[in-house]
Amino acid sequence: MILLDTDHLSVFTDERDPRHGRLHSRMEAATEPVTCSIVGVEEILRGWLAVIHRLRDVHRQLPAYVRLGRLFDVLSDWQIVPFDERGADQFFKPTPAENSHRDHGSQDRLYRLGQ
Repeated sequence: MILLDTDHLSVFTDERDPRHGRLHSRMEAATEPVTCSIVGVEEILRGWLAVIHRLRDVHRQLPAYVRLGRLFDVLSDWQIVPFDERGADQFFKPTPAENSHRDHGSQDRLYRLGQ
């Protein structure tokens, strides 16, 4: 399985990106299934929703809605890798400074994961 990170998923869903063609060709030639994680989906979704929310003129929102729709088109054919306990343990390893502070809950941990 080839797991795309958020940056690669963003490039793949944006045909205007100069790197899109090369990435698309490599993915077409891949012998393994290509997928992404739910965290990457969330990051891109959050970004496009922020753009839409920030733009008050509905006509200026249209390109963001096109990109958001493209994301769903691509993902409809993919199996999305979940974010679970194993993934959280693998990717969140607190620093000594974080260990010395009281944990403020799962939202704080998830926020740090997204940075």
